[in-house]
Amino acid sequence: MRAEQFRVCLGDNGGAIARLLPVVRRSYEDIPTPPDIPAREERRYLFGAVVEVLSNLARVRPIVVMLDDVQWADEHSLGLLEFLAARLPDLPIFVAATYARDGAVPASLRDTLMRLQRRTLVRTIVLDDLAAADVEALLMTISGSPPPPDVVSVLYQATQGNPFFLGEVMRQLAEEGLLVAGAGWETLRPHDINVPESVRLTIENRLESLHDGTRRLLTTVALLGRDFGFELLEALRELPEIELVDALDEAERARIITSAVDGDSVRFSFAHNLIRKTLADETTLVTRQRLHARLADALEQVNATALPEHAAAIAYHLENAGRWADPDRTIRFLVMAGERALGAAAYVEAIAYFERAWERLGDDAIATRARVLEGMGTAERSLGHLDAALNRWGSAIDAMEEDGDALSVARLCLSAAIQLALWRRGDQTMRLLDRGLLALGDRPSAYRAGFCALAGQLASQAGDYDRAEDAFREAIDVARAHDDDGMLGLALYSQAAHHFQYHQYLLTLEEGRESIEHLRRAGDLWNLANVLGYLGTSLGWLGRFDEAAEIGREGLALAERLGNWPAYFFAEQSQTFREIGRHPEAVVLEQRGRYALELGDEMGVPWMMSVGHTRVGLAMFWAGRWDVALAEFEEAARLEGRSAAGGHLGRLFLMHAYLGDRVRALELINSARPEFPVRGQPNSATKWGLAAAAVEAFSVLGATDEAAALYDAMVELAATGSLMRSWDYRLLDTLCGISAACSGDWARAEEHYQNALLRASELPMRLERVDALRFYSWMLRSRGAAGDREDARAMLAQAIDG
Repeated sequence: MRAEQFRVCLGDNGGAIARLLPVVRRSYEDIPTPPDIPAREERRYLFGAVVEVLSNLARVRPIVVMLDDVQWADEHSLGLLEFLAARLPDLPIFVAATYARDGAVPASLRDTLMRLQRRTLVRTIVLDDLAAADVEALLMTISGSPPPPDVVSVLYQATQGNPFFLGEVMRQLAEEGLLVAGAGWETLRPHDINVPESVRLTIENRLESLHDGTRRLLTTVALLGRDFGFELLEALRELPEIELVDALDEAERARIITSAVDGDSVRFSFAHNLIRKTLADETTLVTRQRLHARLADALEQVNATALPEHAAAIAYHLENAGRWADPDRTIRFLVMAGERALGAAAYVEAIAYFERAWERLGDDAIATRARVLEGMGTAERSLGHLDAALNRWGSAIDAMEEDGDALSVARLCLSAAIQLALWRRGDQTMRLLDRGLLALGDRPSAYRAGFCALAGQLASQAGDYDRAEDAFREAIDVARAHDDDGMLGLALYSQAAHHFQYHQYLLTLEEGRESIEHLRRAGDLWNLANVLGYLGTSLGWLGRFDEAAEIGREGLALAERLGNWPAYFFAEQSQTFREIGRHPEAVVLEQRGRYALELGDEMGVPWMMSVGHTRVGLAMFWAGRWDVALAEFEEAARLEGRSAAGGHLGRLFLMHAYLGDRVRALELINSARPEFPVRGQPNSATKWGLAAAAVEAFSVLGATDEAAALYDAMVELAATGSLMRSWDYRLLDTLCGISAACSGDWARAEEHYQNALLRASELPMRLERVDALRFYSWMLRSRGAAGDREDARAMLAQAIDG
């Protein structure tokens, strides 16, 4: 495939692939910087990028992927394999993976295979050792004539049918002149067959034929692993160039190694790992340590322009080089390997590298200590160990302060605080924010914009609208002053989310669209997915369902690829307006709720689980299972974050009202009154949601005066442009009609109900049309004018028919 064709297949995933294969960035100048994604989600983001690139390549030409010895694969490689397997049915890609069964299958591989088998995504083919009949057939193929039975028996007993062992024995027979291809078995007698006691003896016999220089060269590179390149052999300077080429030719002719072209280079591999191990084991400990030191030097020399890719290998050799390795150099490569593992979402391996570096650190290595602690904290957080991560980060910040590195203190405080905000740990977030700002002091920095944006988010969540506005204005000013697209995009996105929480959806659209421009330029795909979710959901509550679905499609694809599940929820919501409006099926909403519960539990995010219980509860309410709905809403209330739209009390007292528990419903409403919206000022979605739920609850309970008193609040809420109560799609026209009817203002109530019916038909919102007819019918019965009862019965009949 041509380079330009491969670049097309990379698409927008070049930055992600370059994390795994840095050669991609060196090959193409236009590879973007990868987005700053919370490390917890980075693994799914990288997996999605790999699969998308493979999909693009497979559309050009079908792909066969061969994975050998997957019993040695780490958990992240197995995770990628499982992620790819789920998408293979729709792709022209065939994957074959082999693993040895001569030992216990690792638990990680066993669990992966079980999950794939449950989903019928894998077919397992057991390759047993050759039977005696197969050995006979193989020998017949090699010799051209049937072998004597006693020869078959001796060879089978010696090799147990292992194809490699058998092949080695046959090569030995041929080299000793006891088996001549095509000459038949007549010249070979059973007692002439010298069967080795073990394959090791067979390998050693083959190695003995090599010249000393060739064997010395192979012994050195055996410590590298099974594969090695020509450039590395040159760097080792084990032999002059001509002798080196001759030695490789000799080893390849003896079938000790194989070779293959790799771009402009040649790669070599030991024909079997047992050969490599035999060579490696024959060295003494002291010699082996010196060889490890030489290999580390050679690897660093050959890969000088791409050290992070090879840091793990260099660190391995330095760790095994004993007194011949410089401790500071070993630490340097262990840290580099840990950071490389972080970039590849291999968090367990990253911790292992950082811990080994930590063990070697001296008391005076303050900057390195901070770097190691930060890396360990990031890996712990990505594994879901938030408290452990906070401890590591706290120690890292202490070290940075001791080292006088104020900018690093600010950077890490901001990064950690943003992550804490996901778990709604407001107090801890604020402490990090204050510490980061203290570190900056009066120093100009774009980080200040990030801190201001974060402070605005916290103030908004706490209900302090004016303080949030001031913080966002400062964040935007600072970001513009530093001409920092990333921080400006973050500030504008945070401001858009703030206005979303106050039902100011038109402002959300304006600020969100501006933030998209900056986030795209900065390559911040993570926050781009976030703001797309807010834009799409805002359009939905404004009744612009088609636009919401269009933005939702982009947001959904991006969020799923990144593994940004909060953004995924919003993007999904963007698409559900149209679907729920046309096909309001309880079972579909329940499925979405169950998925939210599963994901929230996996990520350890309580508010996400609250969303799941709310969805399931609403589905149960639609299905008429009100007792189950109440239980779900109660669990949602227990988990809900402060800023959740509508407030848990609204769902609970409305549910108690429908269940006929007047005392409990009124008790809950009265406890919520201090949170009702104040007219003439911005109010949070929680405040608006409580009032919107109270109107309906009061009407169900027969407390008409209370419902009527909320009419002006409902009109003011509708004036924001929002068309629905922001958790169950109840039309505000319907709520205005209920409140007006409770005050006896029949004309105004009828106008609202007619608007609700018209709106429900235009959007469409089928279920809301049914409820508008139900409440309209109740108003007509209450008014009791001529013909009202007949019209009410007709409306109820329409409602029943759906």
